[in-house]
Amino acid sequence: MGQEQDRLPIWHDGEIFMQEKIGAAERMVSVGQRLIRDFLPDQHRDFYSQLPFIVLGSVDVQGDAWATFLEGRPGFMSSPAPTSLDIAVLPDADDPAGKGVAEGKAIGLLGIEMHTRRRNRMNGVVSARAGGMRVDVEQSFGNCPRYIQLRDFAFAREPGSRFEGRVEELAMLDPAALALIEGADAFFVASYADRGSRRQVDVSHRGGRAGFVHAAGDGTLTIPDFEGNRFFATLGNILLNGKAGLTFVDFASGDMLQMTGDAEVILDSPKIAAFQGAERLWTFTARKIIRRRAALALRWRFREDGWSPNSLVTGDWHQTAERLRAAKPAMQTRHQQAKEFPMSRPPLPPFTEDTAIEKVRLAEDGWNSRDAAKVALAYTNDTRWRNRVEFVNGREQAEAFLTRKWNRELDYRLIKELWAFKDNRIAVRYAYEYHDDSGQWFRAYGNENWEFAEDGLMRVRHASINEHPIAEADRKFRWPLGRRPDDHPGLSHFGF
Repeated sequence: MGQEQDRLPIWHDGEIFMQEKIGAAERMVSVGQRLIRDFLPDQHRDFYSQLPFIVLGSVDVQGDAWATFLEGRPGFMSSPAPTSLDIAVLPDADDPAGKGVAEGKAIGLLGIEMHTRRRNRMNGVVSARAGGMRVDVEQSFGNCPRYIQLRDFAFAREPGSRFEGRVEELAMLDPAALALIEGADAFFVASYADRGSRRQVDVSHRGGRAGFVHAAGDGTLTIPDFEGNRFFATLGNILLNGKAGLTFVDFASGDMLQMTGDAEVILDSPKIAAFQGAERLWTFTARKIIRRRAALALRWRFREDGWSPNSLVTGDWHQTAERLRAAKPAMQTRHQQAKEFPMSRPPLPPFTEDTAIEKVRLAEDGWNSRDAAKVALAYTNDTRWRNRVEFVNGREQAEAFLTRKWNRELDYRLIKELWAFKDNRIAVRYAYEYHDDSGQWFRAYGNENWEFAEDGLMRVRHASINEHPIAEADRKFRWPLGRRPDDHPGLSHFGF
């Protein structure tokens, strides 16, 4: 491992597609080169050696993904060299993930400390060792700690003893399984991508408020995808093959609910805007369900201060349902008003230089209000957008897009400036600053082409945008949130 000719490109097509959807593909090229390695840094080697468990993702001979836990007293994992990790245990014979752990098989690993929120991920290839395995590293990277709830661990029995409990194969999710899923604030997901002759497996943690996973009557699970590291390993894999393996753990009893099945990424749905913090959704339908009661020797106790602040600012499905119910009559009213009382938005085309400047300032003011419903009314019912590589069709989709945008882009401030105009068209350039929910600030630079209907509503919006992280001290836009004051400098003043 680690030789240049053996290296795959850092990102595959599914990951790149997702990165392009948020306009981050160009930036993620350099991020990937900097953060994703084909070896374990010393701090990762030390980290794995102190863990009492590791999450493992594998793929069985049918091509189904599974996630599981391997346990041991700290020290059961060690790294004899930066390019390998030795694990002194194997999955239990009754563990469905064990069928994908064999000589030459690709696996994914997640080291996670729930009492510190540290986590690191790696993927690689298995070689057999007496009583365990060696994993040769293909990719290794740190992972953000957001959405991890703090829990302290203890062993209820000696790890490594054979699982003697009952293995239940469920035809469908029964009441106990549904209760575990709908009360969960975390689960683990395995996925994979076949890249030419090689396979790459990933396993990851997903967290949120208790109730962030919704189970429909037919057993389909719907999961919000929150702001993260923008790697899109899980969702990128799902885009390529539509498969995933989910594991829910009862941290108090050690029960494991392991499922493998079909997954789908949802990029356009009113539920995205309604679920607080969601940037997209994905669904999972199980084809095989295994429950192993008290399968784990470990138990975890939720800390009194255990909630992640990032989880607490996200929603749940009860709240989402209420928002959808509240939004439905309001949306119907707006649509009816738009039909019965056609609006006009002066100044109207054809534009003069003065009216074009006024139109640009009114658009800036609207977006600085961060009121998605109000801003959407400035666009025709059949408005068409290209925002970076995302396409928006119609006012309803525009409102959903803006809601997602301002849920993600916090303390948003924008300056627009006229570039050119003719007849019913205006070209603008602009910059805006915002921070994400981790506190990282960004500045974006953009150009837009607009086309207006006779009533002054915008019919077409094409936007090309690039952004980069900045330090808080380097911010330029510091007026109180809302409309930019009249005496505040414009874009040209900053040389943008």
